[in-house]
Amino acid sequence: MRDLVPDRLMGEVFGQRQKKMIFIGAVLSLVAAGFVDAWAHWVPLPATYGYAVIYTLAFFGGAYSVYAGRRIHEPPMAPPETESVSWIEQFRAPFKNKNFRRLISFLASWNFAINLAAPFFTVHMLKRMDLSLAMVVGLGTLSQMAAYLMISQWGAIADRFSNKSVLSVCAPLFVLCIFAWTFTMVPEQHEYTIALLIGIHVLTGVASAGVSLASGNITLKLAPRGNATSYLAVNSLVNSFAAGSASMIGGLTADFFLSRQLSVIFRYHEPSGDTEFNALSFAQWDFFFLLAAVIGLYALHRLSLVREEGHVKESVVIDTLLTNARRGMRNLSTIAGLRAATEFPFEWLRRARRRDDEDKGGGQRED
Repeated sequence: MRDLVPDRLMGEVFGQRQKKMIFIGAVLSLVAAGFVDAWAHWVPLPATYGYAVIYTLAFFGGAYSVYAGRRIHEPPMAPPETESVSWIEQFRAPFKNKNFRRLISFLASWNFAINLAAPFFTVHMLKRMDLSLAMVVGLGTLSQMAAYLMISQWGAIADRFSNKSVLSVCAPLFVLCIFAWTFTMVPEQHEYTIALLIGIHVLTGVASAGVSLASGNITLKLAPRGNATSYLAVNSLVNSFAAGSASMIGGLTADFFLSRQLSVIFRYHEPSGDTEFNALSFAQWDFFFLLAAVIGLYALHRLSLVREEGHVKESVVIDTLLTNARRGMRNLSTIAGLRAATEFPFEWLRRARRRDDEDKGGGQRED
């Protein structure tokens, strides 16, 4: 794919591909869940037979994917610059490239953080929060729909500016969402728990769409054209090791944290009595969410060291998103009030800032 897709179109091409994958995945997940539920109610056979049907259909889908992959035209590879290079030298080449080495460090730490926390999201909702399976599936679908709606926006921004610009906005948002899981139980469910879960899943979908798209594209972009195989292979090897290690560590230590709890309590004392406020509470799988957020912050530091042409500040990316959102509202609505709402307060703030700059410059405005 590195040799097939031009750099200037990576965001659009892979964004459209991922958008279709998200949509198909969300629809098939709901269909599969409904099929298993219907099987248990209407078919006088064990539920394992229903899962076997789904796995069989998934096998045929994978087989067709292999068939479709064989029909993709692959351009001839460029002849090697040297006569022969050992596999050891090919393995070392990505690490000798300073910028690509920084990218590997970011992706390895990022995948470690994500895979340390992600396996416990569903367990946390089912076991600790005692939510129904339908609720959990619904929240997952909501997250996928948010990703579906945002993936094209992130692809356009990546092509216009850079993949690092997208990561600089989406990665911190993803880390914040991971840390927000610790507030779903403080230390028990509260009146804002469901609203918080909905917000977490929506923002996670928005962030994951940008991270998954930009992280894959920046790897392809920074790998040298014509010699990308070894770079991508080493990157995949390191990331797979980091992700697998995180999952193993999480599984081995899950029982240890099951009976641990850490709380930060504010206490106010007055003559009539004491008032306590449980500010932070970490119990069971909350420790994994906290640790993943800390490692995620380190990954953001590694990202700041990566260099990519066209990188802009986070504020520029956010302004672009807001501009696109306002344009979409104007196109969708003919109601003057809604059109005005899309321009406030951003346009008002821009004019106010312009007036302040003129006043500081000594200019006097006449009303």
